[in-house]
Amino acid sequence: MTGSKHRGGRIQPALRIGHLQTNLLSVSLIHRGLYDSNLGIGKIRRSYHAGPHILINIVNNMVIPHNKGAIVPGIPLSNQAEPVTIRASDRQSRRSRSPLRPRNSARWNWSAFLRRISLLAFVFTMPGFAREMGAGIMLPDMGDSSETYLSAANARRLGEAFMREARARISIIDEPEISSYLNGLGYRLASHGGASSAGFGNTGAAKTDFTFFAVRDPAINAFAVPGGFIGINAGLILDTESESELAAVLGHEIAHIRQRHIARAIQLSDNMNPLAIAGVLAAILIGSQSSQAGRAAMTAVTAGTMQKRIDFTRANEKEADRIGMEILSAAGFDPRAAPDFFERLQTAHRYYSQPPEFLSTHPVTVSRIADSRNRAEQYPYRQYVDSLAYHLTRAHLAVMMEQNPKKSITYFDNALRNGKYRNRAATRYGLALASMAANRWKEAKAEIGKLLKTHPNHVVFRARLAEIELASGHISKSTDIYADALLLHPGHQLLTEGYARALLQGNKPKKVIALLDRQGGESSRSPTLQQLLAKAFAHTSNRTGASAALAEHHYLNGDIGAAIRQLRIALETSAQDYYRNSRIEARLKQFEEERNLRAKQ
Repeated sequence: MTGSKHRGGRIQPALRIGHLQTNLLSVSLIHRGLYDSNLGIGKIRRSYHAGPHILINIVNNMVIPHNKGAIVPGIPLSNQAEPVTIRASDRQSRRSRSPLRPRNSARWNWSAFLRRISLLAFVFTMPGFAREMGAGIMLPDMGDSSETYLSAANARRLGEAFMREARARISIIDEPEISSYLNGLGYRLASHGGASSAGFGNTGAAKTDFTFFAVRDPAINAFAVPGGFIGINAGLILDTESESELAAVLGHEIAHIRQRHIARAIQLSDNMNPLAIAGVLAAILIGSQSSQAGRAAMTAVTAGTMQKRIDFTRANEKEADRIGMEILSAAGFDPRAAPDFFERLQTAHRYYSQPPEFLSTHPVTVSRIADSRNRAEQYPYRQYVDSLAYHLTRAHLAVMMEQNPKKSITYFDNALRNGKYRNRAATRYGLALASMAANRWKEAKAEIGKLLKTHPNHVVFRARLAEIELASGHISKSTDIYADALLLHPGHQLLTEGYARALLQGNKPKKVIALLDRQGGESSRSPTLQQLLAKAFAHTSNRTGASAALAEHHYLNGDIGAAIRQLRIALETSAQDYYRNSRIEARLKQFEEERNLRAKQ
């Protein structure tokens, strides 16, 4: 802290890092008081009466809720912790918009965002932060014992709320092919070594469903969220050189959850300086706008007061290394991939001023790499073969992360011509996807045709062929391909989404409704499928059904205001159907209660 000012009788320390001042952010450690800011505006604009704040701690790149450190009623403010304000006047310090970020990211109103988060909040490329505020969910009193854990049920609901908010705030990759691969790989790992135990229940016996998802971000990073949600950046997947390396990262994050590191961190946080916690939260928020500023802020607030947390982080990382390697080996992957990946990252970025965020949040030392390698050498050596799905996923992400599809076409075409590739089929698939992105449907069809000659029943290749036929105006061919493929792979989301689009384009909305009705729970959890269902209802002039489905689409994407508006439209247009209206009214009540809880924050 380099200085402070009196404003309204309150001390407001300012944090200056070198020549860079951070954007304005007010973090208040009180039950009722100011909790508002507009990044880049330069002043507190309004005050809000909020319920108890839940501060956030970041340990091992995990999202940790924390509810300690609030001002105690009846004790003078002078005897309690002051709010922390991190101020800035330099709007030029804001990072220019990355083409991979949402178009309006530079104009986000952080105060509105913070007020609207329910249950859990938000993760960017740096470690996330979370806030639970109810909706029928009550965190247990953490007390002073590490034996008190966040329940598995509450953790899962916390994670589900995170996913809704994250869809509205960061670019989560919803491509079914990529999601299916990551979850298949993740569950293969989680099914071994007792990794399916979430470690959130008081008894330690609770189980959780893991959810693995990719984030459209070139930074090398991965993170774990309460409830078994594990995110991994596209940049990290592309940086791996084998499937075992990717599995090593996922196994490491699974180990963090399995070993109750979140619950342990909550207990540790009760003994930390609230101002240090606020500083960490501020650094995370700054990091979302400028990763360089965020790392600088993190360094500033962690020096000294955070040494205990650093020691705890090292212990967690060591434990996650050990458990993660056990999971890796049990699942049939190369244990040596873990030290190989960490060592390569450290070596490649040794002379960079800013290391990858994965190294910042998962500190790697020479001794840690040596310990990991010594442990790996205890396992017998054998050859490990990467799956085709791994190579296809990397090719798909490479095309997705390249803004100019012509560059991707040149890259994959040259790789095929010169024989410089790890997997020929995946390289050809990348060329096909790049051609599709460039609307070169004839070339794309030719490449997919070559792939189908060697892999005639491959679900992804058949889905891409159907997609190409649809884009070329051959609706009947497209629907036939999708229908045949679904007979072999019933319920496959990539096929289901494509088939629904083809049926809509062929003016067969009733078939879409029947198709998605058969999907059941899968349809209700997918914002894309809910949007397709809304279109199908609209094509049949069913305004009530369309509005109800569109409400679910908005809710899953974190826009609860739009969801409420659509449910009200559904009620206005609904006929005298008591049971349907009762369901809509119950859902509307749930959404309104959640919105009201958000507004109080």
